[in-house]
Amino acid sequence: MQHLRKFNENRKPKGYWSYENVKEEALRFKSRNEFRKNSLGAYSIAHKNGWLDDVCSHTLQLKEMVG
Repeated sequence: MQHLRKFNENRKPKGYWSYENVKEEALRFKSRNEFRKNSLGAYSIAHKNGWLDDVCSHTLQLKEMVG
């Protein structure tokens, strides 16, 4: 039951993930994968709306991370 309570506390209201809010959320992460793992709702909206390249432009790409 505690699991569901925490889920509902973290859930954003419908319509919360505007472009600006998604961009701000994405800035918290160093990679797209980290963004996806830690903020799936925002990531999914970015993917659905074609915003990923823009909102994740600050993130390291896999090639840059590997060297």
